[in-house]
Amino acid sequence: MALERSDVEKIAHLARLGLDETALPGTIDALNSILGLVDQMQAVDTQGIAPWRTRWKHPSACVTTR
Repeated sequence: MALERSDVEKIAHLARLGLDETALPGTIDALNSILGLVDQMQAVDTQGIAPWRTRWKHPSACVTTR
């Protein structure tokens, strides 16, 4: 699924980003590249691969409040 100009304009509006006319084509290309990478990753067969585990805690778990 490729994003079109109107899609990116809506996303920019919702994210309150001020995209001018000169930045729009590059932004469309960049977002479409990211979505293409996501499509490639979703196509990988991960059947039988166990989830990765770590012994490190998430950084938010280290935050203390007073």
